[in-house]
Amino acid sequence: MAFPLSDYMDMLRALRGLGYDAGPVKQYWGEYPEPFIFLRHDVDRLSGRAVRMAQAESEAGFLSTYYFRCRPGGVFPEKAVREIAVMGHEIGYHYDVMTQAKGNTEHARILFREELARLRELAEVATVAAHGSPLSRFSNMRFSEGLDLESLGLLGEPQVHMDFSRVFYVTDTGGIFGSPHNRRDWSNGKNLRNPTSPNDLPGVLQPRTEPLVLITTHPERWPEGNAAVALHSIFDWLVNGLKTWLGAGAP
Repeated sequence: MAFPLSDYMDMLRALRGLGYDAGPVKQYWGEYPEPFIFLRHDVDRLSGRAVRMAQAESEAGFLSTYYFRCRPGGVFPEKAVREIAVMGHEIGYHYDVMTQAKGNTEHARILFREELARLRELAEVATVAAHGSPLSRFSNMRFSEGLDLESLGLLGEPQVHMDFSRVFYVTDTGGIFGSPHNRRDWSNGKNLRNPTSPNDLPGVLQPRTEPLVLITTHPERWPEGNAAVALHSIFDWLVNGLKTWLGAGAP
């Protein structure tokens, strides 16, 4: 499924109305008030939608983190990265190296360093996040556990280094928050597992019971215009069908 960008912004405003503050992922390794929501966006494709989401957040007084994947040929969407960084949002590296290296860990580590260095030519990078690659037999998840983060100048990876006994994880992977079609994008602790629309999420997240939350979205899934919403909903339906055919459901 897909939802209008306006629904995402209405959700953020409703959560702020409940008392939540919000900010980028890197703030987890610094100071933040409770209750607090860490805002994460995985930019897999259609980077223009990420720029529009970043603009909407900035205009409403929110800062978040945008994780960018390296395109074939070893390049990032430079214009989108620079525009979002100028707005004050955090830029992160969304790595897909185990898939690219076909499971060869040493090759994956080389790719990781090379791509991280390329992204740092465009913006400061302090955190990284794995791409789920749900249709690949090679998984990037937890790859960062084998890296020397200090030597790489990294604070950490939210999926691996956040304490999910305290942080509640919410992701739109699979087309909706808590989707049963989410194959790999789960934390090792508290997760939202019931399908929940953006309009309903503020009724699920309450500061008293969940003072710390990580929300992951994919900007391509939050376009402007009914036609774009309908087209991406069809895309998600097709991908989820492939996941089902491959036997890929929630763990």
